[in-house]
Amino acid sequence: VACGRYHTAVLSAEGAVFTFGSGLSGQLGRPFVTTFAGDRSPSSASALHSWQPDRVSFEGCIEGGGASPVLIVQVVCGDEHTICLTDTGRVIAFGSGDCGQLGIGGVRSHRSAVLVRTLSGIGEVVAGSDWSLFRGRNCKVHLAGKAGGSTSEETVFLRQIVAPAR
Repeated sequence: VACGRYHTAVLSAEGAVFTFGSGLSGQLGRPFVTTFAGDRSPSSASALHSWQPDRVSFEGCIEGGGASPVLIVQVVCGDEHTICLTDTGRVIAFGSGDCGQLGIGGVRSHRSAVLVRTLSGIGEVVAGSDWSLFRGRNCKVHLAGKAGGSTSEETVFLRQIVAPAR
């Protein structure tokens, strides 16, 4: 179980992720559904707030994934973002990216799960209010987002902050 400011993510024993709470920034991983007339359908209300756990869809996140399901082994939450680690060492993120905390190389937020393409071979993820840390299996540590004392220019891109010992 991982908790953000107003949302919760639960990892099942089967590797599925369920979220509930406030999803104003997309941290529940649920896209809006818009009708042809531009009206938001009733199901879009669950994208904003849902007090019942609902399974996050990772369909289409991993290239070449085919019909095999995405297996999540760790989930962490920041204030308004959620980070998931797959069994293959890939990172999937959703929610607020206002400070670059999703690790996708910009400050765009995502309501649906998106693959962090620049990262692979990750062994552990950690999230704080507006930042995320990714520890590679090679012991390199990358920071995304706004850590204490960083400027807005520093937050947009992943930064390696720890190199492996030689």
